[in-house]
Order: sequence, then C-alpha cells, then structure tokens
Amino acid sequence: MPSGGHRHLKRLAAPKSWGLKKSGGKYAVRPLPGSHSKATSIPIQYILSSLLDLTHTNKEVDYVLKRGLLLLNGKIINNHKRCAGLFDVITVKEANEHYRILLGINGKFKLVKISDEEAKYRYVKVISKDIENDIPYTRTSCGYNFRFADPSIKINDTVKVDIEQNKIVDKIPFQVNSTVFIYLGSNTGRVGTVQKIEKQISGKTLITLVDSSEKIFTSPMESSIAIGYDSNVEITLDNDAGIKLTAFEKSNLKYKEVEVIEE
Repeated sequence: MPSGGHRHLKRLAAPKSWGLKKSGGKYAVRPLPGSHSKATSIPIQYILSSLLDLTHTNKEVDYVLKRGLLLLNGKIINNHKRCAGLFDVITVKEANEHYRILLGINGKFKLVKISDEEAKYRYVKVISKDIENDIPYTRTSCGYNFRFADPSIKINDTVKVDIEQNKIVDKIPFQVNSTVFIYLGSNTGRVGTVQKIEKQISGKTLITLVDSSEKIFTSPMESSIAIGYDSNVEITLDNDAGIKLTAFEKSNLKYKEVEVIEE
C-alpha cells in the first residue's frame, strides 16, 4: 500500500548544487514546497551554515531566524526549511550586507555580495502569459503572477522586479546579443552572449553562445535566463565571470611555470 510522500531526505539524494559533505550525517534538510524547484533552490539552513558560515549548530540557526536577523527578498524568514532560489536576495540585518544567490561553474550555489541599490531588485524569467476574465497575467519562474504587465514582455524574457513594491520595473529581452546565464545542465554557471537561436525538430529551442573568452557553446533555451543585453550585465557576477576553463587551462593554472630567480 502507498504510504504517501516522504518526510525526510537522505544526504546522498540531496541535489549536488547544495554542496553537502557526505560526512555531515545520514539525512539532509528536506525543503518545504515553494516557488522554486529543488534543483534551483537551497534551504535557508545551508545558506546560514555553509554559504554565510554564520552558524554551526541547529540551535544557532534557530537563534538567527527567531530574531529576524535574516531577510529573503526583503522578508523575514523564520523556518530553516524554507528555500531561496537563483537570483534571490539575502540580507544579513546586523551587518547590513546583501548577497545574491548564484550557481558557480562547479554547479554549486554561492553568494555574491551586492550593493544596497542592487539589493532592491530581483530578476525572474517569464514562463507563460495568459488572459483570465479579461485580465492579462504574466507568470514567472519564481511563482509570482503579475497582472496588467507591459504587453511587450514576451515568454523567456527576464523581468526586473522591485522587491519592496513587488512590481515589474524593467525587462531584459531574450534574443540575439542578449547576455544569458545557464542554470541547468553541463554548462551550469556559464555566462555568454547569444549568437543564434534555433528551433529543433524535437520542438526544443537551442541557443548558441560565446563567452568573454571567445569560447563557443550551446544550451537549451529552457535552461538559461537573460541577465543583460549588448554586454551590459544587470547583476554582479562572481570572480569566475561565467567562464568555464578546459582541463588544459586548469592544468596550466595548477602547474604554472615558476620563475626562478638566480642570485
């Protein structure tokens, strides 16, 4: 007989993007259902303990959350199982520091420190548009539905949302010359400029991109989100800048030539 849904999550079954260590115990935090998928989100507990390195025990996590010291997109979070997703804004109140959640080249979540001005906005992808009862709805990847949005906004475009007012203030089109961020697949964490958009026989859309180091790669459109246009990137990136090194380039960095100084 079926026993219903699982109430636990084994550490080995947790998404690799969380970056959990095998030696951390048998079980991991099972995230609460939310607007983001399990693969593109991470529980608040691991943001505090792993990414921010502010807590080391569950008691310390509860202390931080119960006192409202951590904000997610401007709102107080009081449950350690709540999840934060890609491009969400994390604020540490006591330190007055803001971070944006990104996926690194290694496919794992990381935090990038951002300014007070940038922390006012978050960026989400438009996944569908609909009309219900003569009201136009724009649905986004974060689970929000916006009514009476700009009709020029298209599916796959990125909208810039004011966190305080929860209102769309700008858009980033997904087209040739757009700068996009890859968040799924083998190219996770890479950033490139769209060179070509092709519709496949299978019905999927494949995009060809080139990164800032002139490397060409491809990715499904459904695995990418626009973050800028004409090399004008709207968000702060990490030190890798979305560039994935080859095995040869990694080897050169690891075993780079050391200049010998002769006396």
